[in-house]
Amino acid sequence: MSQQCECHKIDWFSPLKNGGICIYRYKPEYGGGVHEQCRGPTAMPCQDKLNLGTMTCDELENTCKYIAGDHDKGSLFPKEVWEFLRNGDDEGYNPKYDENSPEYYKLNPEEGVPPENKT
Repeated sequence: MSQQCECHKIDWFSPLKNGGICIYRYKPEYGGGVHEQCRGPTAMPCQDKLNLGTMTCDELENTCKYIAGDHDKGSLFPKEVWEFLRNGDDEGYNPKYDENSPEYYKLNPEEGVPPENKT
């Protein structure tokens, strides 16, 4: 298993396009299939490697470019997705996060992603 960061192969915006369901897909250039946590098959994000014990916390900190919530340290993990996850909007289908719904939040920018949780 590669110790390089492969997180760039994941479409982290998947939940903000599929109705708020936290099922991530690979980007089209990497096949577009569904990523199975800790199984791949196309790439293994750093957090999965940590969960499997093939990467240490120190290695993750030094290697991963997509650490959720580390935006002040230059993380490439989408802040919009981080706020979605932090606000608990991943409780099931929500038309606001379905790119095929007329209620899609990007079609209604005044609603947007819920404001940052200050707790």
